[in-house]
Amino acid sequence: MDRSSVKTLRILALSLLLLGGIFVLIGALRSSVWRVEVHTDIEAPAAVIHPYIANFKHWSAWAGWNSNNDPQARFVFSGPESGVGAQCTWSGPQLGSGRAEITRADPEAGVWLDEAINSKSLNAKSSLTYTTVSPGTTRVTWRQEGRLAGVMAGWLRGGVEAQLSAQFTQSLVALGAQISATQKRFSLLPKIEAHGSVRSVTVDRDWSTKVRLEEISTQRRIGVGILSGMQGQVTYVEGGVWIAMPQGGRVVDLVTAEPEGEATLMITAKVDRWRASAIPKEFRLKELESVIAERVKAAGLPVDRPIPFRLRCGVINAVWHVDDGTQAIKATGKPGEPAQLVQTRPEVKADIVGFYSPKGWGVITPVDGAIYAHIVVPSERVSGHFDSGMIQPMAVLLLPDVDPPN
Repeated sequence: MDRSSVKTLRILALSLLLLGGIFVLIGALRSSVWRVEVHTDIEAPAAVIHPYIANFKHWSAWAGWNSNNDPQARFVFSGPESGVGAQCTWSGPQLGSGRAEITRADPEAGVWLDEAINSKSLNAKSSLTYTTVSPGTTRVTWRQEGRLAGVMAGWLRGGVEAQLSAQFTQSLVALGAQISATQKRFSLLPKIEAHGSVRSVTVDRDWSTKVRLEEISTQRRIGVGILSGMQGQVTYVEGGVWIAMPQGGRVVDLVTAEPEGEATLMITAKVDRWRASAIPKEFRLKELESVIAERVKAAGLPVDRPIPFRLRCGVINAVWHVDDGTQAIKATGKPGEPAQLVQTRPEVKADIVGFYSPKGWGVITPVDGAIYAHIVVPSERVSGHFDSGMIQPMAVLLLPDVDPPN
């Protein structure tokens, strides 16, 4: 190679080196901070949307960070199940590695997160905030800001922003579709009809008539209530009406398909189809609330709405009562604490009928509880307000079936 060729190669190498240096310098001068903001409108109030975002375990269904996109990815959840302090750590060949923690959560405003994306230290912050666009429609806005490391960060920022914008938009659309499908499914839940309230009966001592029993259809209906004047209990189940009334210090039971009379409290629901599940262990009545809550969640039913239920079971040491309001009125001259005619059985086969409502607020459940239930004993044709007992193993819990039949 002659001197001229060597000189040319040197000039070319220096030029490339200079261009590379300029390229790196420009990249270093360019901002390494990425900023992304996308939004979508979802036809649901913020209170409905919030649980999907405030719980990392729900993100796999809509946010794109799941085993479908990276079968080898591993997710670890820690801290509270939802809200402030909830954490998620992920690692996978496609998703990379990282961790996120919820630092603020407001059901009306949104969720804020600190993140470490492909880094051991925090390098990004995100928020998913809610804005009411119109009644029943909420705009969810996803913002993220982070800093890239390395000399090429400035050049990579644009690509990262484009990729994240597309990913976030797709995720929010998926979130809206999932919420829409869930809302449609929940709309099939039985409508709860309440005449009177538990609070008005127990706190306000209002025992006046709120509905006549003959006005309530018995077809596919369950219901629990109290007769006017606190003169006994009434239960709708299996196309019949079970009435237990006090008479001369004892209980008179009646089962009929054509009820007559008046009620001061009546909670009913028409249930077209039930879904059954067996409960293998025994448990006390006071544990029924947690048992039903677990099954409601497993069935994909809303945990914040009233749910009718039936429990076909054996009961050891069953205790129930029938109210006798005449005793309270005679003693005080005005409604007070009614007498209770207590019934007991060492062992019975029963149908427990009632409503689960963690937010009943004293309307369909007591102000201090989420369960209002009656007991029906078909073999003896007796019934009443269920007070206590040990539910035997393999009880069958029936909850409304809102899924289309196969």
